[in-house]
Amino acid sequence: MKSRSIKFDTPFRWHDKYRQTDEPSQAVQCALQDYHRDLWEVERIWGVDRLPALVGVGTRKKWWAAVSALYEALRANDEYRVLELVQNLQKGLTMLVEEAEAAGYGPLDLDIWEAPMSDGKILQIVRTFPADTYQPRDTEILIWTLEDVVKLIEAQTVINHVKKQFPGATINKF
Repeated sequence: MKSRSIKFDTPFRWHDKYRQTDEPSQAVQCALQDYHRDLWEVERIWGVDRLPALVGVGTRKKWWAAVSALYEALRANDEYRVLELVQNLQKGLTMLVEEAEAAGYGPLDLDIWEAPMSDGKILQIVRTFPADTYQPRDTEILIWTLEDVVKLIEAQTVINHVKKQFPGATINKF
């Protein structure tokens, strides 16, 4: 009886199929994790991408040029340039905070929570709407109140049933 298994000329290595030969070094990964942690902390306090908008044009241009340079260095897999830029951006975060505070700006109100959305907009969740006539200056901001969130959650009976059956379950995708 003839075998039904397929024979390959070269041994099949599952892990090699997905491994990239130009993966960044562990030093780059660690540096990026430190930078992302610092950036997340600043954005948690000041708002997503709000801080560069509160400083002078010169500082803002330097910040976004450094961010663009970091992305270029990552695409080029230039380990030394990435490490240098990450250190500069971490110092830059401190400088952005100092300049914004010197200009009289402060962190977000604690009753506003922000998160970036997949389409590039910023979601702000507020306890109550600030005022009937309030409109954010930035059209890329979407504001939801806690009451809006409650109405949305109440409409999701299937998800609510799953969350009741599996406490701690998270929604990854719709």
